[in-house]
Amino acid sequence: MTINKTTVYVLTLLGTLGIIIMRTVQNLLMVETGSGFFFEGYTLTATVMLIFMLGIILAAAIYGFICSTVPRGAPKPNKIWGAACALVAFAVLYEVFFTEISINIPRWQVALHFGLGVATTVILLLHAISTVTTFKLPPLLDVILVLFWTIKLIIIFSNYSSLAAITENVFELASLCGILVFVLQFAKLQNGVTPYKTNNAFLGFSVIAFMLCAAYSVPQILLYITANKDLAHTSNVTFITGFAMMIFIGTYVFLAFKEENLTAKIKTENEE
Repeated sequence: MTINKTTVYVLTLLGTLGIIIMRTVQNLLMVETGSGFFFEGYTLTATVMLIFMLGIILAAAIYGFICSTVPRGAPKPNKIWGAACALVAFAVLYEVFFTEISINIPRWQVALHFGLGVATTVILLLHAISTVTTFKLPPLLDVILVLFWTIKLIIIFSNYSSLAAITENVFELASLCGILVFVLQFAKLQNGVTPYKTNNAFLGFSVIAFMLCAAYSVPQILLYITANKDLAHTSNVTFITGFAMMIFIGTYVFLAFKEENLTAKIKTENEE
C-alpha cells in the first residue's frame, strides 16, 4: 500500500480538529472547576473519549510511519519557519522566567532548566536569523534543544507529583514527551545522522508531537478566549510554548516534505 504525504496531512489535520473539539467539550462540561478531575457521572464517558483520541493519534502516526516518501535531509529554511523559530524562542524565554517551580525541585535542576532555556532561545533566534541572512548555524547545537526539553519534562513531572493524573496534566506531560522525541528527530535530521531511506520515523513522530501539542494547548487557549479560564488547571506559560511548538513542528515538516527534498523509501525484505 502506497501512502503519500497528502494523505498523512489530511488525516493529521482532521484528527487534530476532532481531538480539539472533544477536549474542549470535556473541559467545559465534564471537569470539576476545583479539582481538575472529571465529574463522577462523566468518568466513563470521558475515559472512552480519551481512548478514542489516543486511537486517532496512533492511526495518523501509523500512516506517517509508512509514508512512501522520506526527506533526503535537513530542508532549506524559509522565512515562515524563521518566524516559527522566533515564536518558540520568545515562548521559551518567557517560560524560563515565569514558570512556577516547586521548592522541592533540586536547585541544580532549576539552574540547568534556566541555562538550557536561555541557550535554546538563542539557538532558535539564530535559526530565525539564518532565514533572512547568509548566516548558518552549526547543526550540532540543535542537540541543546533535546537537553532542554529533557530537563523540562523532568521538572514538570516532578512539579505535578500526585496531580499528574489530572487530564490536563496528562496531556501536558504527553505533549512534552512528543516534543522531546520530535526535537531528537529534528536534531538527527539537521545533522544528517538518520537513515530515513528505509523508515519514516521523522514523519510518524512529528505527527504524534503535533497532535499532542494541539490537544494540550488549543483547548486551553479556547478556555481563555471564552472567559472560562477558571476551568484551566495548568499554567498559561506552558501551553503557550506548546502552541508555539505545534506551529514550529508543522512548518518544519512542511519544509522537510517539499518535493525537492524528498526521496522514495527503500523497501525492506518484509515489505517486498
